[in-house]
This record gives sequence, C-alpha cells and structure tokens, in this order.
Amino acid sequence: MKVSIKIKTSDQLSAQTIDQMWDVYKEYYHYSAAYFRQRIHRNTHFALFLKHNKIIGFTGLRINKVNIDGKKTSLFYLGQTVIHHNYRGKKLLRRMGIKLAKAFCLDFLLRRGYLWCDAISYKSYMAIAKGMCEFYPTFRNQTPQFEDAIIQFVGKKFYGDSFCSKSGTVSKKQNFVSDPSTLITSLELRNPDIQYYAGANPGYIQGNGLITLTPMNWTNITYLLHNIWKKSKSRKAQASGRLTATKAA
Repeated sequence: MKVSIKIKTSDQLSAQTIDQMWDVYKEYYHYSAAYFRQRIHRNTHFALFLKHNKIIGFTGLRINKVNIDGKKTSLFYLGQTVIHHNYRGKKLLRRMGIKLAKAFCLDFLLRRGYLWCDAISYKSYMAIAKGMCEFYPTFRNQTPQFEDAIIQFVGKKFYGDSFCSKSGTVSKKQNFVSDPSTLITSLELRNPDIQYYAGANPGYIQGNGLITLTPMNWTNITYLLHNIWKKSKSRKAQASGRLTATKAA
C-alpha cells in the first residue's frame, strides 16, 4: 500500500494524532513531550504521511502572506519534519510539494510562492536540493537579490538576534537532533551539495540551521512532476521484471 499524504490544519489534529506524531518524533530529536506539543501550534498546517492509516512521518507548515520589496509573497515554512527511517528515500517531501501546489494554487498564481526551512541537518537541505532544480543558497550560483531579501526577512522576523545576516544561518542554544544519520562523513562530503552545506553551516554540529528556500514556480513544479513520474515508471519496470523472473522460474 502506497504512503498517503493528508494536509490538515493544526486545529484539526486530535490528541490521538498528536500522540502518534510524538511517538515518531521522539526517536530522532532531543525534545520533551511538552515542548513538542507546544511547538505544534506554531504551525498553521501539517502534512501527515500515513501507511495503513498509521503516521510514519510528518512536516509542519506555517503560511505567511507578506510584501517583500513591494512584491506580494507567500511563504510556506517547513518545520518539525520527521520521517521514519524505513520510509526515507521514497520522495515523500516531493509528493507533498505537489500536493501543496494543488491546495494553494491560487497563492502561487497571484503571489510569488516560496517553500523555506531552517535546515539544521544536511538531510533537510538535501530534501530541497535533490527535489528542486532552483533553490538557494547553492554552490551552483549566487543567490539573487530578491531571494536574498526573503532570507533576510524570515531570518530577522522569526529568529531575531539568533540570525546571522552575513551567513544566512541561525544559532541554536543546543542541538536537538539525535539522529546519527545526520552526521556528515567523508563519504557524504563527496557530494558537492553536502559539501556546500557543511561549509555554509559549519555550526550544524551545534544544531545551527541554514535558511534554505525554493520558489514554487512552474519550473520547479514541472521538475517535481517529472521526477515523480520517473520514479513511478522505474518501480513499475522493476515490478514487471520480478514478475517475469518469477514466471520463468
């Protein structure tokens, strides 16, 4: 059965649903249950990833409609993200991006729309780097003036003195990540995107984050759809090959 994705407002989350979310989250982060529940209502929406109606991951969403440099802009913050390790690498965040584009299509048509996160691990950064063809910051090119203005806006508005305007990073009092797979090894550093992340945010070891964003434009949406289609086609080909091999045996 395919993992399903449901988008709900924070107010729609039942106590039982929040308990399920905590059961997944506590395995990968150093949080207390009380602080986790307190952070729930900082987000306006949640995307829940479900298998057999059981939560196997989720990400929080906070939507802000603002004017930046005189341009109407919709900002979609991704936070409190976790996916059980058995279901990683299945493009769930990419599928969620398509679902967001459908649910908030008017915002993307009438305003400039951006997804952004405070990437406290290279995995958060790579979720965007691997899923989008246009994102910032990146080693590939310099961050354009408007995208840099967004980074400066969200950094100052949501993080205050913890934000470094020069590096685009956010200092944290402690490292909340307990997932050992987020440590960057010499093997990961062979990837130029991870190498860039480690250089741009060397304080990730202390739990610091790198503000990362991607425009929800037609270029990125088309790229998302193409990647998902290729993955689906590959899975069907593999399944067909296994079926043929079974029949031959």
